[in-house]
Amino acid sequence: MSAKVADNKDEIAENNEENDEVIESSTNGENTLTENSIQTNAEASNSQEQNSNLEEQIQSTSNTDEKTSSDDYFSSVRIERDKSYSQMLESYTNILKDTNVPNDQKSIATNEIKKINDRKNQISTIESLLEAKDIEDSVILINDNSIDAIIKSDIELSSKTVAQIENVISRELNADIEDIHISTHK
Repeated sequence: MSAKVADNKDEIAENNEENDEVIESSTNGENTLTENSIQTNAEASNSQEQNSNLEEQIQSTSNTDEKTSSDDYFSSVRIERDKSYSQMLESYTNILKDTNVPNDQKSIATNEIKKINDRKNQISTIESLLEAKDIEDSVILINDNSIDAIIKSDIELSSKTVAQIENVISRELNADIEDIHISTHK
C-alpha cells in the first residue's frame, strides 16, 4: 500500500473522530443540541462527501500505482541505458583530454563518441516514431548487432504491430529483421 493511500485512510479516521466530538458536545443542552444537530448533520454530510472523495482517491491511487510501476520499469531501463552511454562518453572524453594518449587513439575515441551520439539519436527517433504509431511506451536496447525492443503492452502484439516495429527499427538502424528482438512488458 502506498503512503498516499495510508495518508488518505488516516484522513478518513480523523474526519470520523471530529464527527464523534461534535455529537458529544451537542448533549450539553436542548438549544445547543438543536444547533449542534444542525451543525452535526451538515458536518456529517460534509464528512460523508469527504470520505467518498477520499475513497475515490484511494482507488485512483491504487490504479495509478499499477501504471506507475510499469512507467517506473521503462524509466529505470531508460535511465540505466543512458547512464551506460554517459559512462562510455566520459571515458572517451577523458582519452581526448589526456595529453599522453597518441593521436591515433584520440581519433578512435572521437569516432566512438560520434557513434554513441548517433546511436542515442537513433534510439530517441525510434522511440518517438513508435509512440506516433500508438505504442504507449517502448525502450530500445542495442548490443553489438542485437537490438531489443521492449514494448509496453498488456496483450500479445499483433503481427501487423510487430511488422511496424521491425520496419521502424530496421530503417532507422539499417539493421536486419532477424537481429531485432521484440518483447512486451506490462
